Amino acid sequence: MIYQPEQGCIWDPTVLYVKDAYYMVCMYKPSTSHKDNYMWMAKSEDGVHWYSVGSVLEDERGVCKMYMYETDDGVGLNFGSFSEGQRVNNDTLRYYKSYDMINWEYVGENQPDERWYKTTGRWDHMYVLKDDNVYYGYPVATPLPEIKSAWGLCKSNDGHHWECTEPPMIEWGDIPIIDCLEGGGVEKIGDKYYYIGGFVGYAGNYGYGLYTFTSDKPEGPFTPDKEAFRLCGFNRLPGRVFVQNLAAFARGRDGELLISNAVDAGGPYEIRLLPMRKAIVDNGGHLRMGYWQENEKLKGTEINITTDMQKLIYASHMPDEQMPDNWICTEFIPDGNSLKANVDGPNGPVVHDRFLLMKIDADLDLNKGIIYEGSFNAWSLPVYDEERHMTHNWRPAEIGFFVDEETVDGNIKGMAITLEIGHPYKRYSHVKNISVENNILQYDIIDSITEGCAEIKGVDACKEHSFKLLYRKNVFELYVDDMFVQTFVHLGNPTGHIGLYLQNAKVTIKEMKIYEMTL
Repeated sequence: MIYQPEQGCIWDPTVLYVKDAYYMVCMYKPSTSHKDNYMWMAKSEDGVHWYSVGSVLEDERGVCKMYMYETDDGVGLNFGSFSEGQRVNNDTLRYYKSYDMINWEYVGENQPDERWYKTTGRWDHMYVLKDDNVYYGYPVATPLPEIKSAWGLCKSNDGHHWECTEPPMIEWGDIPIIDCLEGGGVEKIGDKYYYIGGFVGYAGNYGYGLYTFTSDKPEGPFTPDKEAFRLCGFNRLPGRVFVQNLAAFARGRDGELLISNAVDAGGPYEIRLLPMRKAIVDNGGHLRMGYWQENEKLKGTEINITTDMQKLIYASHMPDEQMPDNWICTEFIPDGNSLKANVDGPNGPVVHDRFLLMKIDADLDLNKGIIYEGSFNAWSLPVYDEERHMTHNWRPAEIGFFVDEETVDGNIKGMAITLEIGHPYKRYSHVKNISVENNILQYDIIDSITEGCAEIKGVDACKEHSFKLLYRKNVFELYVDDMFVQTFVHLGNPTGHIGLYLQNAKVTIKEMKIYEMTL
């Protein structure tokens, strides 16, 4: 969303703050006629605004995903690669070091030890953690089946010369066993060690997802964090494997622990760096991703939202339609940068979905990007009965953030990230395709955030929540209460209009603001 090179293809960025600046390195190839033999670098003073440094390392044997880390005498780097003379398996780790972040000196290489690993399997990028003066490396590996692990382990005294050791044991419980995860790193937070790693088609997710394991020791054993197992990713979208790619731990200024990630906005030559997230461990010890306050530096000129700009573009029954006496009429009351709205519905049980779509009529430059933020209270409609602890709303109530897409027939079409309103038990968030034809709204759920996910799953009724929608080109991501909900990409062509979606709900929204991004 916030950075991609002027030309060429990047993949799997990693970020490190060193020498008073943020550096991002990633796989790179200049064109389809080249192989992945290059490491690309970008630099930023604030971790938000990036400029290209260029290709700083080349290896004809291949340069796969890499990690940087500080050592006592500079910065170390490793990347996955291939054995001499063949490009069959990522079976070789190559090590470099640098004193200026531009020139990289070759240190050595190693391959998996057959005592613990498949030598025909992967031996790829290795995240490095220094703990009690020992460097621990966690390479992407394929442990032998009887070990029942999913990544490797190396140790070093200087961060440059590495010994291959037995992989960490994983106590799987009833989580499905997988033999290889692409590592996003291991970090110590409080008194626990958190490993994150990803793969496609794993643990009920049919796209790429990242998963969290915890341990009391850097060598393990590790246990899947079942309650918040999927840190990020997506679970269903025909024809797409990647939306969010490999998320990875990153170190910011003063050692701040962040998580970097990229988005596949439409193929290998549309891979973009996403805004960095803050790594947060909640009161239950679960790793989650939060809004990084440095991203406020993306805010530029404010676009004033007026009453006239808020347009009701669809309601199951419009506010001026005649309704039966026992029905609540649709309400839509914009007031500057505030709004009160509800769908229509009977005073008795609601058994059919009712919808409302609002659009802000402002010309937004999506090449520049925008941040849309504010606060809201939301309720199901009819409202939950706190005395009897029941509701007449027998269909899901949701609030969503709508992004419009072009149509050729004048109908309404777009996508929304939606949040169910109510009690947390089995409360979900969704990404939906939305269309209106013949004055009937239809939706298709293309992604769900459900049990076992670390992302925000819906919102409490009768409680004020903040929101931020970051939106640039064809990529949008949502935060609620400064916690990550989801990142997604348009499946059609965006118009640059944004708005709100209600389903069987009512809402009050305050302090809505739109800022152009300073990109």
